[in-house]
Amino acid sequence: MNSNPASPAAPAPQPALPLLRRQRAVLEFALASLLRHPGKAAVFGAVLTLIVFLLTSLAFLRSSVRLEAAAMLQEAPDLVVQRQVAGRQELVPTAAVVAVGTVPGVQSAQGRLWGYYYDPAAGANYTVAVPLFNPPAEGEAAIGGGISRSRQGYSRDVLALRSYRGEPVLFTVKAVLPDRADLIAADLMLVSEPDFRALFALETDVVNDIVVRLAPGADPDAVRHAVTRVLPGARLITKADLLATADSFLDWRRGLPGVIVLAMALALVIVAADKPTALSVEEQREMGILRALGWSKLDLLVAKAWESLAVSVTAVLVGMLAAYAHVYLGGAALFTPVLRGWAVLTPDLDLVPSFDVPVLATIAVLTLLLPAAGTLIACHGPASGAPDSVIRD
Repeated sequence: MNSNPASPAAPAPQPALPLLRRQRAVLEFALASLLRHPGKAAVFGAVLTLIVFLLTSLAFLRSSVRLEAAAMLQEAPDLVVQRQVAGRQELVPTAAVVAVGTVPGVQSAQGRLWGYYYDPAAGANYTVAVPLFNPPAEGEAAIGGGISRSRQGYSRDVLALRSYRGEPVLFTVKAVLPDRADLIAADLMLVSEPDFRALFALETDVVNDIVVRLAPGADPDAVRHAVTRVLPGARLITKADLLATADSFLDWRRGLPGVIVLAMALALVIVAADKPTALSVEEQREMGILRALGWSKLDLLVAKAWESLAVSVTAVLVGMLAAYAHVYLGGAALFTPVLRGWAVLTPDLDLVPSFDVPVLATIAVLTLLLPAAGTLIACHGPASGAPDSVIRD
């Protein structure tokens, strides 16, 4: 017996290594089994990839458009005051702008000029507005990309419109708004105040609505109540109302996106639920042979779970990469016809990538777990039965 205290100690046992080697062997067998049934695995993977692709494309589109809307509304006024007559918006006298500006807590009140102009030459409606700051010079206009493409109007070209009095109004294109703004400005036309009033035959003592910015520390509720006393019957729209309206419009639980999400989720559940009936006789016989060779029930279930996860992981990766390319490189080509509807002037979608991590994680987890659960349910019976009966049956 060696009692030398300097002798090296025996290495400590590492129970995890045999388990890892066993799982590696099971995984290799599962991958080999997939290669033995390539057609079935390919069809199953293609269905999962399509579902992930559509759901992720919607998630990317929704997240990016919501980001664009939120960025645009950051510069929105604190309050918009509209005059209502019999439930319809009417023009506001300029005297009302002065009256609102005197309300305590109001830092500034400005009248806005904006309207919709139908252009028979393009068969489209333009949004014509006068910027509050740095408007174009009289006789000049800045136009959105949609108007530019529709009228073939570019910088220094001349656009001829007919006013509401039937007189021609000429605009020299000062600039075409950048493509980056196309999502919200494709149909926008910015003009000077004299040109706007000439185009719409509008008197000089009226505006469309009033934009209000509150003084720091002002009580919004108190300001709203004071404005309604100055202009009884006026409609007041807050920045929070604008954000809520945009959020409601973009919420994928409503409208067509909600229908697509529900359909795809149902398809994923059907795919998972169909797994118990999709186990072939050959696969059942193979499981019986493995049981006869000494495989345990747990080994078989783990191997089949690895098969399902291998297909699902591939589907998630390929589907999400394809969705990214579809939305951010291809301009969401599958969805733009539906988003555009009957619009004549349509923006080119040049979206900033935005990732809603909880939504993407939910798609990935459901894609991994539901088919795996169906696989385990399908394999439980053959893995639990006697090997000879499973082979004969």
